[in-house]
Amino acid sequence: TLAAALDYELIEKEWFVTGNVNPIYFSDDFEFQDPDVQLKGIEEYARGVYRLFDQKTSRAEIISTVVNITTSTPEKPIITCTWRLSGNVN
Repeated sequence: TLAAALDYELIEKEWFVTGNVNPIYFSDDFEFQDPDVQLKGIEEYARGVYRLFDQKTSRAEIISTVVNITTSTPEKPIITCTWRLSGNVN
Protein backbone atom coordinates (compact mmCIF):
# COMPACT_ATOMS: atom_id res chain seq x y z
CA THR A 1 0.00 0.00 0.00
CA LEU A 2 2.81 2.41 0.87
CA ALA A 3 4.69 1.65 -2.36
CA ALA A 4 1.54 2.39 -4.38
CA ALA A 5 0.95 5.66 -2.51
CA LEU A 6 4.56 6.75 -3.04
CA ASP A 7 4.40 5.79 -6.72
CA TYR A 8 1.28 7.92 -7.20
CA GLU A 9 2.75 10.95 -5.43
CA LEU A 10 6.10 10.68 -7.19
CA ILE A 11 4.40 10.52 -10.60
CA GLU A 12 1.97 13.35 -9.87
CA LYS A 13 4.34 15.71 -8.05
CA GLU A 14 7.72 14.79 -9.62
CA TRP A 15 9.29 15.73 -6.31
CA PHE A 16 12.79 14.67 -7.38
CA VAL A 17 12.88 17.82 -9.54
CA THR A 18 10.09 20.03 -8.14
CA GLY A 19 10.74 19.70 -4.42
CA ASN A 20 6.97 19.28 -3.98
CA VAL A 21 7.54 16.64 -1.30
CA ASN A 22 4.89 15.25 1.03
CA PRO A 23 6.61 15.45 4.44
CA ILE A 24 4.52 12.61 5.92
CA TYR A 25 6.94 10.11 4.34
CA PHE A 26 9.99 11.50 6.16
CA SER A 27 11.15 11.44 9.76
CA ASP A 28 11.80 14.68 11.62
CA ASP A 29 15.54 13.91 11.59
CA PHE A 30 15.73 13.40 7.80
CA GLU A 31 19.17 14.15 6.34
CA PHE A 32 20.36 14.24 2.73
CA GLN A 33 23.95 13.99 1.63
CA ASP A 34 25.71 13.62 -1.69
CA PRO A 35 29.26 14.59 -2.71
CA ASP A 36 28.29 18.28 -3.08
CA VAL A 37 25.45 18.90 -0.62
CA GLN A 38 24.57 18.06 2.97
CA LEU A 39 21.13 19.09 4.29
CA LYS A 40 19.06 18.52 7.40
CA GLY A 41 15.27 18.48 7.25
CA ILE A 42 12.86 17.68 4.46
CA GLU A 43 11.86 21.32 3.97
CA GLU A 44 15.46 22.38 3.34
CA TYR A 45 15.83 19.46 0.92
CA ALA A 46 12.63 20.45 -0.92
CA ARG A 47 13.74 24.08 -1.29
CA GLY A 48 17.14 22.96 -2.55
CA VAL A 49 15.65 20.65 -5.17
CA TYR A 50 13.32 23.39 -6.39
CA ARG A 51 16.21 25.86 -6.75
CA LEU A 52 18.52 23.31 -8.38
CA PHE A 53 16.28 22.26 -11.29
CA ASP A 54 14.89 24.46 -14.06
CA GLN A 55 11.18 24.04 -13.43
CA LYS A 56 10.22 24.66 -17.07
CA THR A 57 12.34 21.88 -18.56
CA SER A 58 13.02 19.32 -15.83
CA ARG A 59 11.01 16.13 -15.38
CA ALA A 60 11.17 13.09 -13.12
CA GLU A 61 9.99 9.93 -14.84
CA ILE A 62 9.11 7.25 -12.30
CA ILE A 63 9.83 3.84 -13.77
CA SER A 64 8.78 1.75 -10.77
CA THR A 65 8.13 1.93 -7.04
CA VAL A 66 7.93 -1.54 -5.54
CA VAL A 67 8.51 -3.51 -2.38
CA ASN A 68 11.88 -5.18 -2.89
CA ILE A 69 11.05 -8.79 -2.04
CA THR A 70 14.66 -9.98 -2.28
CA THR A 71 15.93 -7.74 0.54
CA SER A 72 12.79 -7.03 2.58
CA THR A 73 11.61 -8.79 5.68
CA PRO A 74 8.09 -8.61 7.14
CA GLU A 75 9.52 -6.51 10.00
CA LYS A 76 11.50 -4.19 7.72
CA PRO A 77 10.12 -3.86 4.21
CA ILE A 78 12.33 -2.05 1.71
CA ILE A 79 10.77 0.02 -1.07
CA THR A 80 12.85 0.56 -4.19
CA CYS A 81 12.12 3.43 -6.55
CA THR A 82 13.69 3.59 -10.00
CA TRP A 83 13.53 6.92 -11.80
CA ARG A 84 15.00 8.93 -14.65
CA LEU A 85 15.59 12.67 -14.44
CA SER A 86 15.77 14.95 -17.46
CA GLY A 87 16.00 18.68 -18.10
CA ASN A 88 18.32 21.42 -16.96
CA VAL A 89 19.84 22.54 -13.72
CA ASN A 90 20.24 26.14 -12.67
